[in-house]
Amino acid sequence: MKLQQIRQSEREERKEERKEHILRCALDIFMSQGLEQATMKDIADASEIGIATLFRYFPTKKQLIIDTAAILWEQEFMQLPIYLPKDYEALKGINQFQSLLEVFIFHYKKTPEVFRFLEQFDNYIANESVGFEQLVEVERIMLTLKEPITEAIQKGRQDGSIRSDFDIALFYMTSMHTMMSIIQKFILRGTIVHSDLEITGEAQIRLVIEMICDYIRSK
Repeated sequence: MKLQQIRQSEREERKEERKEHILRCALDIFMSQGLEQATMKDIADASEIGIATLFRYFPTKKQLIIDTAAILWEQEFMQLPIYLPKDYEALKGINQFQSLLEVFIFHYKKTPEVFRFLEQFDNYIANESVGFEQLVEVERIMLTLKEPITEAIQKGRQDGSIRSDFDIALFYMTSMHTMMSIIQKFILRGTIVHSDLEITGEAQIRLVIEMICDYIRSK
């Protein structure tokens, strides 16, 4: 019985490893080809498995896209510490908060494909009328960023660098949506009229960060 349990455990471990491999291959394909354009065959080929095997792991493309979004958010959150200043813990709350927002600038410059994927994901979910219950895991991982931001704000309230007369939940959602929207505007739509060439996207994003920080900064 014990040997059977060991073998079952090994089979489950191999299954999870293959599933994660498929998800990472799918993420690469979706980022390079786009959610609508990429096919399940493309992903099966990239994963070096048969199409039937892919469907055993992910019965629909919709489920694969949702799970891929979850792994992307988790991957980005796990890497968050490497983007922050080495003296992050010693910074005042307002400076910690600003450092967290400046991570967006890093991704804007170095990994714009992340924002393209997230924009396409939002559109796909809206077009496919995906219910809240199907996005529980994605939402859980997305909200992990709320924790360090809330901690920075609370620290700022304690050290006097951040005012205390605003709703943190409202501020968090508004500031995150603002950051995502302006970055996706520059990445996805870029230059539309001639005046767009006069000021760089990065300069405008930095100004938005300063405006957001100024809203909560103690005067």
